[in-house]
Amino acid sequence: MSIEIPIVFRRDLLPDFERIKDVLSRFGYPISVDPFDLKSASGFIPAQFDGQAAGFEYFLSDPEESEISTIPGTTGEHFCIRLVTHADLHEFLSSIVVAGAICRLTNGQLIDPDSGEVIDSSGSESWVAQLLSTNPALVSPAKKPWWQFWKA
Repeated sequence: MSIEIPIVFRRDLLPDFERIKDVLSRFGYPISVDPFDLKSASGFIPAQFDGQAAGFEYFLSDPEESEISTIPGTTGEHFCIRLVTHADLHEFLSSIVVAGAICRLTNGQLIDPDSGEVIDSSGSESWVAQLLSTNPALVSPAKKPWWQFWKA
């Protein structure tokens, strides 16, 4: 089984990796992503989530007609980034956080892979927080378990 998260946005808003890295840092989750060129990359992008090996498949293409029905403009004016994961939990979690960051940064829209709901950029950070909070194995951003209070 694979899970795909499409993010649709205007072509002129394709960010570079450094801007995504900044947004990921502001989100505050325990993620690091290997640098990549968003315009030319294709395939698996290595990452770490909560100290565990993670990552996702990355594809940049034109969106399908159904994916841009709620976005103003014509088909040729948009890109769609697809983040795809398979059975690994940490890979899925890394794709959620990166999808939220890209959506936020591009003023785009993503499609929730479970509900099919369209999430706009203003709701992307809360979408990430909600999905991650449903996993009891995760620690909230910028928080530590109470027994690690002495660690910086």
